[in-house]
Amino acid sequence: GEVPEGLGRFQPELLAPGRLLFHYRTSESPVNEILGAVAASGLTVQDMSTEETDLEDIFLQLTRGAHEAEAEAPKG
Repeated sequence: GEVPEGLGRFQPELLAPGRLLFHYRTSESPVNEILGAVAASGLTVQDMSTEETDLEDIFLQLTRGAHEAEAEAPKG
């Protein structure tokens, strides 16, 4: 299976045939916009779950990103 072309702007991950994972910010892509694109692509939603990132996860992502940028910076 492939991700339908109409969903490409949301950059979903194909987890398994019939299973897509979307990472999104509600301020940038409201969930009804994503669901509308899913319906327009001809797919049917059979089940859906959402997960919000908590502050600890955000902190870890930020500090990990800063650490990786520091490691990639040219030395000398």
